Amino acid sequence: GVLMLFGTGIRGEVSVRLGETGVAVRAIMPVEDQPGVDVVKLDIPPDMRGDFRVALTAGGVAANEVRITLR
Repeated sequence: GVLMLFGTGIRGEVSVRLGETGVAVRAIMPVEDQPGVDVVKLDIPPDMRGDFRVALTAGGVAANEVRITLR
């Protein structure tokens, strides 16, 4: 599956962890109709289920963590 994260100022090297698991970043791009907003698309393994803490780091700066549930 794919998980999309939205934010502002997402530049440089990006890494994302769901809990203790690093996930592959598929793409980082601006949102065309929303100036200043960026989207990060992640590849999520199909067997990954449960509650997770999402930790995104961009350009060496950690974003605020969020919690998600994958079903």
